[in-house]
Amino acid sequence: MRIIQTVFSIAIVALPAAIAQPGPNQAIDCRGETCTFTLAFVDGLNNPQPAITGAPYTGQVSREVARTLPNGTHTSVTQADPLTYRDSQGRVRTELPVYPNRPDSFTAVKLLDPVAGFQYMLDPVTRVAHRMPFKPDYTATWQPSSAEEWSKPFKGTGRGGTTSTREPLGTKTISGVATVGYRTTESGTNPRGLTMIRSGEQWMDPRTGEALLSKNINENDEMTATMLHYNAAEPDPALFKIPDGYKVVDETGPFQVVHPRVDPSAPGMVNLQRAGLSANGDRNSCTVTFTPATGAATQMVERAITGAPYSGQETFERAAVTLPNGTVRPGNTSVMRATARDKYGRLRTDPAPMTGGPGRGCPGRLALVEILDPVAGSRYVLDTAAHVAYRIPYQAEPGRYEPGMMGPNVGPRTLPNGVTVLDEYLARKVVLGVTAVGHRTTRTSPPGTYMGNDKPVVDITETWTDPQTGILLISKQSGPNGDVVRSVPDYKGTDPDPALFKIPEGYKVIDETDKFSFIVPVQN
Repeated sequence: MRIIQTVFSIAIVALPAAIAQPGPNQAIDCRGETCTFTLAFVDGLNNPQPAITGAPYTGQVSREVARTLPNGTHTSVTQADPLTYRDSQGRVRTELPVYPNRPDSFTAVKLLDPVAGFQYMLDPVTRVAHRMPFKPDYTATWQPSSAEEWSKPFKGTGRGGTTSTREPLGTKTISGVATVGYRTTESGTNPRGLTMIRSGEQWMDPRTGEALLSKNINENDEMTATMLHYNAAEPDPALFKIPDGYKVVDETGPFQVVHPRVDPSAPGMVNLQRAGLSANGDRNSCTVTFTPATGAATQMVERAITGAPYSGQETFERAAVTLPNGTVRPGNTSVMRATARDKYGRLRTDPAPMTGGPGRGCPGRLALVEILDPVAGSRYVLDTAAHVAYRIPYQAEPGRYEPGMMGPNVGPRTLPNGVTVLDEYLARKVVLGVTAVGHRTTRTSPPGTYMGNDKPVVDITETWTDPQTGILLISKQSGPNGDVVRSVPDYKGTDPDPALFKIPEGYKVIDETDKFSFIVPVQN
């Protein structure tokens, strides 16, 4: 049995390139005259970055991802990385808009200062410098000769018989810079049994080690990264200092910034997840993050559905797909978490296996159970291995479910971007022993409206719902990436056993109101 570290926290956010980006665990709450942004640093102590000295530069990477879907449609999406400055001491400054598609967006500035031992997030609206300790993984002085080492021929065999080769491409002038190029090729079989062929091409400035142009191709995508606004001169030292007049505030975790709303009449938006279990790890260890984003802890009130009891465990089935290069991606079936709701609106969730590799989840089944009890006003996380119940304040507004409440739109409609949507009712039929209500949505995206598609993309979703509980029994989606079916094969529309919503005898109850952690085993 392996032991993993589980971390529970409020509104945890993960930030690529150290600045906040919209994501499933981030929050923006615009109400009345203000917008509240929930942000966080990359953990500079537990997940350190190296400090590269002697290689100053300025630049911004633009990434274009082109994909050929199984039905032959070509798509293309372009995204810009933060504008980045690095000085000779290894200090790094990045500039990136936070929530760029909103009128209340602002440009956050992140400073990584290995010399001072801090990382900063500068809020230009309130003129506050949020600060957290930072220690680089290591400090290394870049040597131009390293570029020659990277471009030397190489051939090797990795785990599972995967072969890797590297070949030099000589030199090429890009944006006035003499770059050194090399090509890498990797082939073999991935853990899912699929034939894998990947190739990459890099053109590097030997003075800084930065790639001015790179192309990476795999069985699904082709990504081209281009360095824009590149300059290998020393940036202005003032860029790495806190401006005059800024207040320094020390942070130990996620934090919030509150700004006046640019347009108070615009609709507000709350983007908070209710449960938020996520995992990152390898075969030997794992960190699981839980985000209780409702209840008194975050001033959120969730609606408790009463009068509609049910229980069941969801399954997820993906059909086999033949990729454009002839590779067959086999289908698979996954067992999702089991849920039960009683007539009082109490909800219990039992875990599903979490699988994957580094950064993609943890193997095994976590010994955790969650109970939302709006009657008692508490939320419980049960550590079934240690027999401990962690209790969190929880508020929920009761709302009785009435049969037939769900009623999606029917008929055709056209969205502002030209996408057409057709909603249709389907004749009732017996599904999983229940006379279910059917609905079909056909969404047609003209060229240029679906990830830069070059021809129309059609996505059809068919759902079957129990009108007595509002629970989705079966959902079938057919689209450009293949067919997916979600179902609840063991569904019951009756009141579950009341014991499911109680803390078992012998459990120790621990009250929590903020971040907490404990050790939990992974069950194989």
